[in-house]
Amino acid sequence: MIQDSMTMSTNKKINLEYFSKVLEEDTIQVEHNKSKVEEELKEVLPEVEKAKNLVKSLDSSALAEIRAFFKQPVLRSEVYNVLKAMLQLIGYSDLSSEGVKSNFNMEAISTLRNFDLKINLKKTRRK
Repeated sequence: MIQDSMTMSTNKKINLEYFSKVLEEDTIQVEHNKSKVEEELKEVLPEVEKAKNLVKSLDSSALAEIRAFFKQPVLRSEVYNVLKAMLQLIGYSDLSSEGVKSNFNMEAISTLRNFDLKINLKKTRRK
């Protein structure tokens, strides 16, 4: 009985040491990944801010012009890909060609104008 208790205690100690080491290694890896992501984010944020400022300058005539590009076969897929990425970024789920056409409106532009990359990245990571 005492021998069994000592064996169990020793096993628990070994397990604790093992998991402590694993946790320490994982923590180091997470910190490394975190600093890497923060560096990448520093590079991207200025471009995102530029894009936000461009979106803020869009008015309804610019929106109509963008929609007109869907009628030009040469540009259709490129315009679709850009609009699809923008709508996906702000949380739209219908990314079919028709969905993109119908959802790309002043409401979507308004959402893009108020888009906060840091907040939305945190939401995305939680999913």
